[in-house]
Amino acid sequence: MGLSLLNLEQLYLNWNSLSGNIPTSITNASKLTNLAMNANSFSGSIPMFGNLRLLQSIRIWGNNLTGAEFPTQELEFLSSLTNCRFLREFDISNNPLNGILPSSIGNFSSSFQAFAAYRSSINGVIPQEIGNLSGLLQITLSRNKLIGSLPATLGQLKKLQRLYAHTNQLEGFIPHDLCRMSSLGELNLSSNVLVGPIPECLGELQYLKIVYLSSNNLSSTVPSSFWNLRDIVRLDLSSNNFSGQLPSQVGNLEAAPYLICHLITFLVRFQA
Repeated sequence: MGLSLLNLEQLYLNWNSLSGNIPTSITNASKLTNLAMNANSFSGSIPMFGNLRLLQSIRIWGNNLTGAEFPTQELEFLSSLTNCRFLREFDISNNPLNGILPSSIGNFSSSFQAFAAYRSSINGVIPQEIGNLSGLLQITLSRNKLIGSLPATLGQLKKLQRLYAHTNQLEGFIPHDLCRMSSLGELNLSSNVLVGPIPECLGELQYLKIVYLSSNNLSSTVPSSFWNLRDIVRLDLSSNNFSGQLPSQVGNLEAAPYLICHLITFLVRFQA
């Protein structure tokens, strides 16, 4: 199999009923640029793809692949990808990885744009080093077992357009540094245990259109700057502990057909 892979540049095996382990011999395909094995029934550990220096895209989501033997171990296959200097996107969502994100992900290619690890049983914290990924456009870390606080280094991601980290166990305050993500259009931090006020400066992000912060322990008042987001289409602040009055500026949200601000007394308390 190794010889037959030597000149292979693209391999698409997605949306089949393939099973068993991903053969390690696939790492002999030194010219491979695009690999898609998603939506199958592959199991076992994820190969070290670091030898595939020309890789640009890896999609192995929707399998039964594992990444670590114990929940406290780092996902070493991610560290191997630091050798892939042309890597743009990597999607490992819907796999029982059962490990923690290594700090080495901060050494991914400067051209790296999209990282998806939705519902992948990832434990531990979001590494501070994620802020080194200056070309990142999208992060999807939803429905995992992440703990700790949101790293302030996320603010270094000036090109980031979508940040999804909902349904984890993230705690602490929403860092003001997120306001430095000047290209941010979609933010979903719902269903965590975040506390304190929403940073006022979030409402100053001109491209922000979708905000989900529901089902946390956020408090204080809703930032007045939010009511000036004329392009926002979805705003969900339900199931928190906000108080105070709804200002007349709420009428500025002309583009919000899906605006959600549930006024349930014991969850969201706006006092007249």
